[in-house]
Amino acid sequence: MGHIGIFFTPYKNEFVYSWICRLARANGLSFRHFMMNYMGHSMIFRGDFKYELRHELTHLAEKSFRSLDLDDIYKNNTGQRFYNLFLTEMQIEKVNQNYVKDTSNLNPTVQYHINHIRVCPECLKEDECKILHVEHQIPEVTVCAKHGCKLMEFTKQKGYEYEFKEYDYQEVPYKFDENTDFMLSKYISDLCLSDITACITDVKQAVVDKLRERGYLRTWNDTEALLADIGAWKYKGLFQGREEYFANKIFPRKINIAPEGFLPFMIFAFPDVQDLIRVLPRHEQYFERRICSVCGKESIFAVSDKSICHECVKKDDENHEFARLVEKMSDGEYKAMSEFESLNNEVALLHKECGNVVHIKPRMFLYGTSRCPCEKVEFDNGFKILKAYQNAGMSIDDITKTTVWNGYKLGQWVSCTRRKAGKNVLTNKQMAQLEEIGFTFAKLEKKWIEAVEKYRRYVLSTGIKHVQKPIEFENFRLGQWYADVRQSYRRGTLSKEKLLEIREINPDFPNLPVKEKKTEPPKEKKKVYFDEAVELFLEYRKEYKTQNIPKRKEYKGYKLGIWANQMRAKKTQGILPAEQIERLNEINFDWNPLDTKWNGDMDRYRKYIQSGGKPEIPKERDFEGFAIGYWYANLKISYRNGSLTEEKIQEVRDINPGFMNNC
Repeated sequence: MGHIGIFFTPYKNEFVYSWICRLARANGLSFRHFMMNYMGHSMIFRGDFKYELRHELTHLAEKSFRSLDLDDIYKNNTGQRFYNLFLTEMQIEKVNQNYVKDTSNLNPTVQYHINHIRVCPECLKEDECKILHVEHQIPEVTVCAKHGCKLMEFTKQKGYEYEFKEYDYQEVPYKFDENTDFMLSKYISDLCLSDITACITDVKQAVVDKLRERGYLRTWNDTEALLADIGAWKYKGLFQGREEYFANKIFPRKINIAPEGFLPFMIFAFPDVQDLIRVLPRHEQYFERRICSVCGKESIFAVSDKSICHECVKKDDENHEFARLVEKMSDGEYKAMSEFESLNNEVALLHKECGNVVHIKPRMFLYGTSRCPCEKVEFDNGFKILKAYQNAGMSIDDITKTTVWNGYKLGQWVSCTRRKAGKNVLTNKQMAQLEEIGFTFAKLEKKWIEAVEKYRRYVLSTGIKHVQKPIEFENFRLGQWYADVRQSYRRGTLSKEKLLEIREINPDFPNLPVKEKKTEPPKEKKKVYFDEAVELFLEYRKEYKTQNIPKRKEYKGYKLGIWANQMRAKKTQGILPAEQIERLNEINFDWNPLDTKWNGDMDRYRKYIQSGGKPEIPKERDFEGFAIGYWYANLKISYRNGSLTEEKIQEVRDINPGFMNNC
């Protein structure tokens, strides 16, 4: 089916399932048929679908006339903003993959949290349009934070929740008591409706800093005073008698934890949830639209995604995709040496720097901290030299990327360590060792704090808020820094938090001079040298006997692979000029390299059969330098996954009539 006839965006805090139900009704369809037509489901039963819609939203975005902001829906219309507070960065990346990729061995479904629909009877009366609120669907929430009344839970057959029949709902029992449940529900609701985009590392750090500020947790093992005060706390029932376990086991470890395990500590440290919200990060982008490097089509990707679009992933072999991910996520340091089976089955990985072949579970490599043992040895050596550098009376913060000390490239080690800390690749022990000697993980953030303080002192001592560029203050180029900050503001790269810090000192910031609008006619844009690119393409094809150019391939200083992909993408989008299409047709430019590859592979298969080969090919068989056995095995996998078109299936059956019977 084509685009959705009637389309509208969800309300600010409307649960995504509620929005889909309203869209279905507006288009005269049942929820089931709407899902089948517009959200990628070939068959769906009421008892099978999950309330937390994920990959279905990618299909929906492709079927809407308007540009659907998946990032905005993810933050405002799902419970994921709340649950991310209890996941590591790597785990959040894994969840995000569920939104942009079909379920597979490489992308198994992450646990769903919301299994029951809940409503507030007072909100239903008050809402102009009856909707399901996101904050009400969090299982820990039993009371409406706005009206203070108990929530009602749907108990009948799925698919009829949106009729809001009173006899289909029953009152949700309290988890603790009336006062505790209301406080807990209000706390969670405020977190859900905020603009924070934090992970468990951010939350733990905020809680630990606050507890240390209040005199607790001077060391990780010093929990005696904390536990004593928790025992006298009016909401101690939230811990359910497990406070000692959580205090001693959870705080020191950089792992995820269920909300019910860490929420009590958050509430104890920050009784006012707004205080917690103020110190947590926000405005992070999770998804973006960009061009796929293989097919050249625009698609939705997770920001951290190193892969290809969801359609190309379906067509590709999981082995190839896994190998590509290993290469990308390790910045080329590792290479896959064995076949991928599942995230929990060990694979052999080559560590290029030391030459070791290590056996690691893919899950722990892609979304955890498992790496080659030599990286631990390298850490220990570097840390030993770093301590010696500090003991010699020198500051760690003064180390630059080019710093060499006693013949050791200490600057490179420090830079690499900060990068690994940002990716959560370092172990808990390694992080503790670095924290003990005062290692700065976010050097730029520390420099910003120091610069702001110097700016504050300069304004207090001189009364001058607009600092001229040549000005130096306390051996610091304050004028240059101030100019850089204004430049960041103009470019839109200065964060809201930093802007507020500056305006606390200088309310009139940025003090930008008003510029008159130029009346001159716009300059003619530089023309693309299309003809030159065509000539280079012809030379490349003649030299290499192929026009299937890798995307990153440069030829005589020109990014020829990117140019070829752009030509195909522009033609697909209908924005490539007719004269350029005609010129490329004249030189027999391949508009569909994937189809060309398929035809070439089928010709080889046909030739193999004609030469006396059996239709069922052993995996290790080669034919004229072509790994035809692996190709045939992947072909059968594609058939089982449903990614082969009817035309391609028929083409294979023309050569091998028993193909489908042997899959």
